[in-house]
Amino acid sequence: MNVIKVEYFNEYKLKILFNDKKNKIVDIEPIINKSKGMFHPLRDIKYFKKVSLDDTQYPLSICWPNGADICPDYLYELGKDFHEPKKPIKATPRIRRQRKISAEKALVKYQPSRALTKKPSKKIKN
Repeated sequence: MNVIKVEYFNEYKLKILFNDKKNKIVDIEPIINKSKGMFHPLRDIKYFKKVSLDDTQYPLSICWPNGADICPDYLYELGKDFHEPKKPIKATPRIRRQRKISAEKALVKYQPSRALTKKPSKKIKN
């Protein structure tokens, strides 16, 4: 398992995109609170926000400037799936025109044919 992208989310949580295209929210606070040494500086939220990928060309995991890193498999297990809300598509004049045309076609297509429902009336000449 590899990390493709990492972003600060809130508090001690990170939004991580893994190589299987899953976005997960990972809470790092339990790790920071239990450990000492390398993870102690991460208690400062400003420093915690400096999270980055360990290698920009071939990223595997996340790391901080002091060298602290976490196994990507552990991050994957610890994370909870996150689905971003889809943004609504803004209706431009072109889209509105396309919707109007397709609605008109639908009305024409599904209206009963006059030829099948009524007999043509004969016009009487005076």
